[in-house]
Amino acid sequence: MKQTLRVRAAIIIAVVLVSLWWLYPTWQVTQITDEMRIEAKDNPELLAEIEKIESGKIIRKGLDLEGGMYIVLEIDDQGMTTAQAKDALDRVVEILRNRIDQFGVSEPDIKPMGTTRIIVQLPGMQDVERAKNLIGTTARLEFKLVRPLEDYQTVLEKLDKAFKATATLDEAEEVVVEEVAEVVEDETAMEGLEALPSDDQELFDEEFIADHPFMSKLLFNEQFATYFGTPVFVTDDNLAAVTAMLESPEAGAIPKSMELSFNTEPVDLGEGMVGYPLYLLNKHGSLTGDNLTNAVSRSDTDKPGQFMVSMSLNRKGARLFSKATGENVGRNLAITLDGKVNSAPRINERIGGGQASITGGFSAQEAQDLALLLRAGALPVDVRIEEERTVGPSLGQDSVTQGMTAALYGLIAVIIFIVIYYRGSGLIVVLALVTNLVILMGVLAQFGLVLTLPGIAGIILTIGMAVDANVLINERIREELRRNKTARAAVDSGYANATRTIVDANVTTLIAAGILLWFGAGPIKGFAVTLSIGILTSMFTSLVLTRVIMELVTKNRARSGLSI
Repeated sequence: MKQTLRVRAAIIIAVVLVSLWWLYPTWQVTQITDEMRIEAKDNPELLAEIEKIESGKIIRKGLDLEGGMYIVLEIDDQGMTTAQAKDALDRVVEILRNRIDQFGVSEPDIKPMGTTRIIVQLPGMQDVERAKNLIGTTARLEFKLVRPLEDYQTVLEKLDKAFKATATLDEAEEVVVEEVAEVVEDETAMEGLEALPSDDQELFDEEFIADHPFMSKLLFNEQFATYFGTPVFVTDDNLAAVTAMLESPEAGAIPKSMELSFNTEPVDLGEGMVGYPLYLLNKHGSLTGDNLTNAVSRSDTDKPGQFMVSMSLNRKGARLFSKATGENVGRNLAITLDGKVNSAPRINERIGGGQASITGGFSAQEAQDLALLLRAGALPVDVRIEEERTVGPSLGQDSVTQGMTAALYGLIAVIIFIVIYYRGSGLIVVLALVTNLVILMGVLAQFGLVLTLPGIAGIILTIGMAVDANVLINERIREELRRNKTARAAVDSGYANATRTIVDANVTTLIAAGILLWFGAGPIKGFAVTLSIGILTSMFTSLVLTRVIMELVTKNRARSGLSI
């Protein structure tokens, strides 16, 4: 008997210690202050540490507690059969879940709705633009060679002829050419470039504009290519017009093997003038993101304060990349994401080893997000955001405060009653209740389950059911003591008589909770999860923990009294 008691005591201690260990990462999260988060935006090491903690196994709060974002996405299923659309939808859900899990957002709720829509709930996410980029970006990565300068001239002339012949765009007819400020040579990157006309001259005369409806909206200088990888830039004033022209039917004049693509970020050309690089690329890439095995953000050693994304390629990707760079030394290789150029570095030598990098003046957060998107993979189809809502954090905080206050008041009231009514045995019940909560919260953390407001209600109900089980046990022990049994005999008989009733009551409740868990969704499911776990933990503490303590207290079998 003593050996059995020791084993049970050891099991209880082990369970409690493991539960505390599971709760430790959650405690670490509570130590992360707002000041630390602000500092982490420019500190990649601290950012990585915080994200590691928050992406671990912690208690996560639902959208109703923490606030966040509610987004409805719709996939582009044009030209797909029903089966193909369903397969694409399932793959998008899986990739989105992978992205968000790596991002460390509190446990998201991602589920399909119908055959083309997906509902995404992101608790704790208040940065709207960052969330939209994280979810709505297709993340299709390609490496494409930049075409030679002579191809630029040929393609631009073809576009001019097409627009001049049709003149279908109203913007092309109404554009008024404004005077362009002089481009001042930068001491570093712009050194040696030919200066554009000064601010008292027009960049193009009327005859040139009439003959070149497309080129008249561009800044073209062959020496640009030496520093930026392309000779063509578009100023902010002409960006909308050029974009519209490239999306018009006349853009079909571009050879099918080529395409024009903008850089994602503008370049400072001096004196307040901003130009968006426009690249002429091979339409088909030399390499795609399918060959990617890993992507991580790093500090850009060449540009202090900026960050880059280092990529690792699989064996096939390393072979293709080595071949592409070896055969095109001296040319520029554009790295594109969803059709936009991130950077177009010059190939100075064959690059082996399966390593590549993306630079583009990224901040620490931008580099982290881009690396995440690349690791998670590209979406198989384009998606668009149909609806978005932001749940304010004040609502979530009010819910947390009210729920936890209710739980605390209820627990205090129960503890006072139990201690007054059952005296010494009541203290054992209190210890069981506290242990029950520790184990319950530890399980929630370990399995990454979400704590919602209905979930808090489930915890409160668990406390009530745990008290009910201990009341049954103590009343049975009292009855046995009235029959003049010894304390140890009364404890044995009390637990034997109460166990079946407790198990029956809890099992029936567990069945009901299982049905809610199986068929329910949202708040109902959150309630069922905490209730189901709470039933199991309360049975363990009521029937095992308290009994071990009672047996230790009454190990002297001759003892007749018990504080109950």
